[in-house]
Amino acid sequence: MGTTVKKRVMAAVLAVPSFIVSDARGQVVRVAPVVRQTATPEGSTRVAGATPPASAVRVAARSTFYVEIWATQPGAPPDGLACVYVDLGYDRTDLMDSSPPLQASGLFSINVVTPVFDDPSGAVGDIGGCQPIPAIAGLGVGEWVLVDRVPMTAIGTGSNITVSVSDANNVFAGTSIIGQLNNVPPATIDFQTRLFAIGDCLTASDCDDNDVCTHDACTAGLCGNPSRLYGDVNNDGNIDIFDVLCALDGFAGVFSVCAMPNVDLAPCPGGDGLIDIFDILAVLDGFAGVNGCGCPAGP
Repeated sequence: MGTTVKKRVMAAVLAVPSFIVSDARGQVVRVAPVVRQTATPEGSTRVAGATPPASAVRVAARSTFYVEIWATQPGAPPDGLACVYVDLGYDRTDLMDSSPPLQASGLFSINVVTPVFDDPSGAVGDIGGCQPIPAIAGLGVGEWVLVDRVPMTAIGTGSNITVSVSDANNVFAGTSIIGQLNNVPPATIDFQTRLFAIGDCLTASDCDDNDVCTHDACTAGLCGNPSRLYGDVNNDGNIDIFDVLCALDGFAGVFSVCAMPNVDLAPCPGGDGLIDIFDILAVLDGFAGVNGCGCPAGP
């Protein structure tokens, strides 16, 4: 879109009486990326309160997921958000790809800047938009509002993936308070980051298949449930004192060595969600060569 058209849009935005403020000192804007396995429904794009919607800590392998951009204006005076434009960054380009086009929020539907998708660099630039006219007065004050949504494709598995937002490098850069073209000092912008993982699991507990004859494992974000000896709770191919110690740890609520579902042996076939004396006895049975649940691997 040409510079002349952009200037006309800006002039129209600033000419609306509801956009006019005399002073922006003390105003604060917060912008957060929110990872979602499924997109936020259109009827839920305004969330009251000081906390943004929860960001997923894990999304499924080989799935489509979303990074949504949410914003709020908690500082005074409570004029509201006119425009929000940011750049999105993600550090694991080997695990995720952006999938154009963006899915704009109905709240910021005027977009005069073309988004830039750069997967090799882990970036999507110029995300966002402006309110249509007439603007909603006080939009984003005392609430978080959805600005834009970036569809993503999980192409690998891994953890500690960082998504972040930063000031967009365009004529509408940053976030605009109603009455201002650009949210420059003395206003403050808080750009936030989020961490998440891609995969079927974060820990072995996410891989519980309710079968005491298998070992629940999470490796590189993917679940595995190989067959094991009855009582071999640490899955080292032997039933020995270390398995007994794992059962005792579990009874004390400690699962640093053996995951809870791997120690939960009683009753057959999938345990009961508790680590108690019966699980300790089950390990001792295995140690004595007793296959209490008839596991194919023995003993």
